[in-house]
Amino acid sequence: MKSLERKIKITRDARFEAYRRMKRRKISSTVSLAMLSLSIIFYNIVQLLDNYKIYEESITAVTIMLSALVLTISLLISGMNYAQKELQYFSCATKLSKLYEDLKAFEKCNDYKYKESSAFKCVSKRYHAIIAECPINHIGIDYERAKERNDEVKSKCESNWIWIKWNILDVNFLYWLLAILMPVLAWYLIFVWNIAK
Repeated sequence: MKSLERKIKITRDARFEAYRRMKRRKISSTVSLAMLSLSIIFYNIVQLLDNYKIYEESITAVTIMLSALVLTISLLISGMNYAQKELQYFSCATKLSKLYEDLKAFEKCNDYKYKESSAFKCVSKRYHAIIAECPINHIGIDYERAKERNDEVKSKCESNWIWIKWNILDVNFLYWLLAILMPVLAWYLIFVWNIAK
């Protein structure tokens, strides 16, 4: 019964981590698209100012490239369904949480040993039904973060590697880079590179 209890707990925690990961991706992708769109608007407004008429061709070229980038990223993000996955992970995690609470309450019963085998089958069946309801599975980093939150990661090196995978190697980081670097790169292409020509 203890192994099933741990399995439910770690799966629940991994699904909550997956929920957090999807939520982060949804927010960062939205911010990224907003920043890129704002930079397009900004450069088009700059183009209208008399002092910047000499940069008109460069601004037009860069805003066309940024517009194509926004369109491409929008299509990719739309296909990722972050909001839907976020809800699915959260639903699964809350059901597992309820199952875990029920199991803990059952363990406190006086006749726990007597009913252990039938309870194990019932809980195991409910666990597998909940997992089957969720069409998507969490990934390795979710499981690793769940283990870390449950103090099952002892090595500082492993803990640092989990942090790097969660914060830097995730696509979330790419969205933030796009949000920050693309408008700066556009500024460079329009004003600095144009002057150097």
